[in-house]
Amino acid sequence: MEVVTIQIKPATRERLKDAGSKRETYDDVINRLLDFWNEQHVEKPTIKYIYDEYRAKGHTHDEAMEKLRPFFELNAALHAEERKGGGGSTF
Repeated sequence: MEVVTIQIKPATRERLKDAGSKRETYDDVINRLLDFWNEQHVEKPTIKYIYDEYRAKGHTHDEAMEKLRPFFELNAALHAEERKGGGGSTF
């Protein structure tokens, strides 16, 4: 297996140590973190896309908006939590 060297700051190395376990190599930790990041940043349909899909299936504007209500409520709750200093979403 080919191995390459990358330059990182000592503080970054410490963060990688903290993120890993004793049995993990730096390569393992980096790959696990990248896998997690990729899972969190999968292209997700936008509200407009979902709305358009409902409309294309013959739903009226009001019906489509009613189907989307949970998304709007969740978004409002997350923003309210952020305003209170609770952090909201993880990314």
